[in-house]
Amino acid sequence: MGSALFVILISAYADAALAVRAAKNGAVAFIEKPYKNNELADAIRKALDRCTHARQSSAEQAEEPQGPTAENLQTMCPRMP
Repeated sequence: MGSALFVILISAYADAALAVRAAKNGAVAFIEKPYKNNELADAIRKALDRCTHARQSSAEQAEEPQGPTAENLQTMCPRMP
């Protein structure tokens, strides 16, 4: 599987142009400060869903468990360098 980075951008200096640019560049979510905990939790769920989908699409990893669990959460997404 190729490496993938799932980005959640959090900024106190948000504007529409920055949010659009973040989305066009592949950010999973753009959250303005101050944010509510449920906003961040939703963004994390979305990133995990994308990660799970990417893994399911990969023929190499078809035999591994799909979806995050307490046991495999750390191995669901590639490590950051």
